[in-house]
Amino acid sequence: MNAVYEEAGLLFPDNIRAQLGQVKDFHRRISENRQHHLQRELDAVEDRISNRYTQQNTLQERYSEIMRKLSDGGAFDEFRALQKRLTEKQSEFSDIQQQLENLMELKEERVYLIKAINKVVFSRGVKLANP
Repeated sequence: MNAVYEEAGLLFPDNIRAQLGQVKDFHRRISENRQHHLQRELDAVEDRISNRYTQQNTLQERYSEIMRKLSDGGAFDEFRALQKRLTEKQSEFSDIQQQLENLMELKEERVYLIKAINKVVFSRGVKLANP
């Protein structure tokens, strides 16, 4: 900036020149500090990413090992068979619940019909033989 003013034929007084130099130095230091700070943040983020990849690989290897053990020992096949049985039993249970609900409805209808029959029989004065 000083060079631009010198070309224009203007000279800064010494105190303004000193202040301008201080401003330039201040701006340079702020820029350098910011650049160092951003570089540290970038390094930290790259470290976290690297650690996550390491953790992911470790977990994937562990998962593969567990699945291999399950498959080799037959436990995985047994698990699938038990899961199939569970699904079948849940279906049977659902069927039984539906049958129970139907029986309850029939019982309610039976009670209603018995009451209706008794009402008709008693209103006509008919005597029923005791069983």
